[in-house]
Amino acid sequence: MIPLLTLGIPGSTIAAVLIGMFLVNGLQVGPQIFATEPPLFVAGQMMSPREFIFGVFAAGLVGIGAYAIIGYFAAPLIGKAIAVLPTQYLYPVIFMISLAASYSSRASIWDVGFAILFGVIGYGMRRTNFSAAAFIIAFVLTSSMEEAFRQSMIISDSGIMVFFNFEYQNKFSYAPIFLIIGAIVVGFRAYSTIARNKKA
Repeated sequence: MIPLLTLGIPGSTIAAVLIGMFLVNGLQVGPQIFATEPPLFVAGQMMSPREFIFGVFAAGLVGIGAYAIIGYFAAPLIGKAIAVLPTQYLYPVIFMISLAASYSSRASIWDVGFAILFGVIGYGMRRTNFSAAAFIIAFVLTSSMEEAFRQSMIISDSGIMVFFNFEYQNKFSYAPIFLIIGAIVVGFRAYSTIARNKKA
């Protein structure tokens, strides 16, 4: 949650879902969220971004407490019930509940189509060992990245090279450092994956 609220960067799948919820409600997550964002109209009343986010945290704490109680007392019973049910009956029920939930949000058949499409994409990603968490994080951050890239290209005179220069307008630029760190991380990840596949 710290990188989510301070930098606007989700660090996990849950944080990516949260930032999506914030964007749907008109909140631009970042270091200025508590100071610059306008009040929100939620549940029939006006509330500040601070109250909204603290309310989300409070709801999360209540959910964790309820999950602990239910998990402690009812987990064995639920586990046994799921284990007894045959998968050929369980999977269609899950599929129908998912379609009903996607349709009930806006009563739109397009939402059902998108749910099926992304279900197929998720199945393909699982079959090919692609990270669904990385896809969700990238999907959420794409709009902010495109906006920041467009603004940088407009205000700069050196074009794409503005991201590779350590000095811009007589000030030190951190963009090349982040690019180098990203390249090192990607290279190390690729090397470790190739080495692991060779051993296998």
